[in-house]
Amino acid sequence: MDMSKYKLIAFDMDGTLLNSEKRISEQTLEAVNRAFDAGKEVILSTGRCVAELREYFKRIPGLRYVVCSSGAILYDVKEEKILYSNAISIELAEKILAESKKEDLMVHLLAIESIVQKKDIPQMERFGMGVYRPMYEKVTTQVDDIYEYYKEHPFEVPKLNLYHATTERDLPDWILFLRMQRRPLWNVRRQELPKEPGCSGCVSTWVLNLKRRSRSVMQITI
Repeated sequence: MDMSKYKLIAFDMDGTLLNSEKRISEQTLEAVNRAFDAGKEVILSTGRCVAELREYFKRIPGLRYVVCSSGAILYDVKEEKILYSNAISIELAEKILAESKKEDLMVHLLAIESIVQKKDIPQMERFGMGVYRPMYEKVTTQVDDIYEYYKEHPFEVPKLNLYHATTERDLPDWILFLRMQRRPLWNVRRQELPKEPGCSGCVSTWVLNLKRRSRSVMQITI
């Protein structure tokens, strides 16, 4: 395959550009720099938000653009500004959080910053997210009560993650009703949930789609 015709190379982070220690190896960095030297535009395309990427900006100084929060934000690293955002409305985020508060969930709000509850950090292993705990301890904005925090500081949310500690068999029959403009409701019921505990769904506004992931309660994009 002739790679010379490609002008842009996009890398995912976790499980792709990063190794098992969540680092960019020297060998990988050399390959990325060769792409820059060849005149290619290298970008990151990831589910992480900007706050969770800043340490890698320093590692890849030639990086200019990142597609983050599962496509909800296009960010200019050099200018430190958002070029494009497609976020969940405040009204919809409030509905999701109201339902989430009834369950045993770890809520994670992602905009430029990464926002979680302090009490959830020590129990990330229980939510199937133990591998990310060092990163969360270092880069997240930790609040006492994420529901009260959002009431006091509402904002359009580019991405909202819900992490669960139970298996599908133990989850209650809860339903999230999501409406965007005139589009129909998505009813997410127990039979649509996977059998493993761990990382639950993220809700991001990129395309209209309903996807199930192997370790997710749900991923709904609108």
